[in-house]
Amino acid sequence: MNCKLTSNFLFLACTVLLLLLSGAANAAVQEPLPALQFFKMVFGLILVVGMIVLLAWVWRRFGHNTLSGRNIIQMESILPLGSREKLVIIRTGERRLLLGVTTAQIQTLAELDPDTTPVAETDLTQATGFAGILQRIKK
Repeated sequence: MNCKLTSNFLFLACTVLLLLLSGAANAAVQEPLPALQFFKMVFGLILVVGMIVLLAWVWRRFGHNTLSGRNIIQMESILPLGSREKLVIIRTGERRLLLGVTTAQIQTLAELDPDTTPVAETDLTQATGFAGILQRIKK
């Protein structure tokens, strides 16, 4: 009887062990639901696109126009003269420059006094023509 009990116990133990192993193997082989895979893919895509947008914003905000944490060129004012022409006052270091900008070229029109404040736009709009605007800015 002792032998029969031992063989029954051994049979039961092997059966349980085989069931556990086959269940673990089936659990490892089973794939997640297709909907779950879709949501994982969409979440990953949104995460990657969000990181790209965040890095682009950080680059534009802090990175592309600075050297050692300070601005190299500061644009003080812009006055559009036509659809493609404009006057621009920039400050670089201790120099202030009046630039004429067109689609074909950028030309330095005058070097302005670095201690003066920029001319208000209302003063510029009252001038007549390009020569009048240029004379007001030079003063």
